[in-house]
Amino acid sequence: MKRNIIIAVIMLSISTTVSALSIELGAGLAEQSTLLGETKVDNNTFTIKASYEFVYTWNAELSYEYYNKSDDNYDTGSNGIVDESVLSTAILLGLKKSYPLNNRFTLNVRGGYSLWNIDYDVEFKDDGIYNFSYDDTGSNYYWGLG
Repeated sequence: MKRNIIIAVIMLSISTTVSALSIELGAGLAEQSTLLGETKVDNNTFTIKASYEFVYTWNAELSYEYYNKSDDNYDTGSNGIVDESVLSTAILLGLKKSYPLNNRFTLNVRGGYSLWNIDYDVEFKDDGIYNFSYDDTGSNYYWGLG
């Protein structure tokens, strides 16, 4: 799975007694590839992130990312028509350090740990013998600068 940069972000901040807490909602596009097919599909993605500033310019962040289901169907010739789908999600836990450059700009450095899940479903329409599902989970470190 290849993820592209989120192109549209909607940010909301909530007002609480703890002024260092913020909630962000994001929406954008991600490119996903199916398991057997060669088609790459752009789908809507959704993100929700909670951030808590525990020390000035240091934030702890928790986010959930949902990459919408991608579907692909094609004719293989010898095996007939195949329907595929892929659905992926991720939970990220990390830290963000902000470096204020001036009154208008801040440099942010992020790093953390990601837990992800991918579900593949493959259905051979002409011959149901080869139908299968494949689930994969894993974890990775991530980082960002911006």
